[in-house]
Amino acid sequence: MPHENTQPHDNLFRTTFTTPEAQQDLVQLALPGRITRRFRLETLRAAAGNVQGDTGKEIVAPGQVDLLLSVETESGSRELIYILVEHKSYPDRRVAVQLLRYVAGLWHQWQTTPLPVIHPVVVYCGRTRWTIPRDIKHLHAHVDNGTTVPVNLQYHLLDLSQVTVQKLHQATRLRAYTGLLTFKHVMERLPNQYLRDLLITTLDRELPLQFRRTIWNYILTQVPAEATGETLQMFDEIGYNYSGGDEMKSVADVIRERGMEEGLQKGRAALLARQLSRRFTLSEAEEELVRNCRNTDRIEAAADLLLEPTATKGRIIDILSTKNDRSVVE
Repeated sequence: MPHENTQPHDNLFRTTFTTPEAQQDLVQLALPGRITRRFRLETLRAAAGNVQGDTGKEIVAPGQVDLLLSVETESGSRELIYILVEHKSYPDRRVAVQLLRYVAGLWHQWQTTPLPVIHPVVVYCGRTRWTIPRDIKHLHAHVDNGTTVPVNLQYHLLDLSQVTVQKLHQATRLRAYTGLLTFKHVMERLPNQYLRDLLITTLDRELPLQFRRTIWNYILTQVPAEATGETLQMFDEIGYNYSGGDEMKSVADVIRERGMEEGLQKGRAALLARQLSRRFTLSEAEEELVRNCRNTDRIEAAADLLLEPTATKGRIIDILSTKNDRSVVE
């Protein structure tokens, strides 16, 4: 049930789970085995249909994205799996009411009886643990044990904050693993200790280039402005060190499209200044010259020269200086 949505969360989720294999991984991770054992997972596919209100327009709330899947059971019947992704940083107590509305909307569109079984699932990408009960009954006031609640929808929960990286790795294949890992780590403040490993994972060429570009774009939309240079520097460093520079063309394209090229150059210059200061003693003027350099060719030439045992500080500073253009091509 794809629909137009420009939110970066939605774009990444939909791009991740466009393949049958990734959809199977998500279902097996989100639903208990007692349910998935009844499924013929090879029949799992995205289902047609929209969650609509009385006006015929989709009613999924802002900050959410949904996915409707259809699967055949061992007995031959077909059941639906309705997956709602919550990108809020905190649990929403009323999500059960939203799900009831969405599920009822799907049944309303069903033209025949019997109605299909629908398994509602919430994929939660927040920072704090989901601790609220997963049904409507808990929202009623003064419900005694003997009281029957007329409608008590219950939903399944995949709380990514409580799923370990090891479990994700064991339970999913590369595409689903990379997408879910991105959601899990990006909800923490970026850049963080996990971003480096995540970026290395996205360099795996088994992943389609467009999918990797979607992840890189998503990461860059979530980085605070004050951390842009540091994050771009990490992109740059990993691209060269782990792919020999081959993937940096694609990463650089994404950075350029987002208007972040200046931030990348600033990060490269800062990295070069730190590397130089570890090997040579820099004056304040020399350090300022290095950090203020915005010429990519000069920075790369200086970085290459720094790797040579016979390199001198004077030659490197000469390359970075705007007064000597010959040094860049010598």
